[in-house]
Amino acid sequence: MIASCRFEGELLEALTLAQWPASSSAELRSHVPACADCQSLLVVVQGLLSDRGQLENESAPLPSGMVWWRMQLRMRREAAAAAANTVTRVQRTAYTIIAAIMILFAGVYSIGAHLKAWVSGIDLHLSMPALSIAAPSAAVLSLMIATALIFAPVALYLALAKD
Repeated sequence: MIASCRFEGELLEALTLAQWPASSSAELRSHVPACADCQSLLVVVQGLLSDRGQLENESAPLPSGMVWWRMQLRMRREAAAAAANTVTRVQRTAYTIIAAIMILFAGVYSIGAHLKAWVSGIDLHLSMPALSIAAPSAAVLSLMIATALIFAPVALYLALAKD
C-alpha cells in the first residue's frame, strides 16, 4: 500500500488501537476532516472494525449443556451407524454363503447324475455303492439351478457393495 498522506499510518494506528479521536493528537484531529484520503481510510477501517466487533459478539461459545447434548447425540448416531453396518455385513456374508451352498448342491447333483450315467455305461461287474446317487428329477434340478442363478448375483452384489 502506498500512502499518499503522511498521516494515514498514524490514523490507522489510532483506529486499530481504539484511540481515535480521544487519544489522538490535535494535529491529526484537525487534518482528517481536510484530507480525502484520510476520510476514506476512516470510513473503511471503522466499518471493518464494526463488522469485526459484531462477528465477535455473534460467535460466542455455546453453553456447556448444549455442547454436551450435541456430543451425546453424535455418539448415539455413530453407535447406531456402527451397529447397522455390522448387521449389514453379517447379512451379506450369510447371503453369500447360502448362495454358495446352493450352487454347490446343484453342482454335486448334476455331477453325480452325469457320473452315474457315465459309469453305468461302462459294463463292469463291480459294485459301486458310492455312486448310487439317485439322479434328481429335471424339475428339482431346474429349480435348484434357477434359484442359484437368481440368488448368486444378489448375494454377490450385497457382499461386494459398499455403503
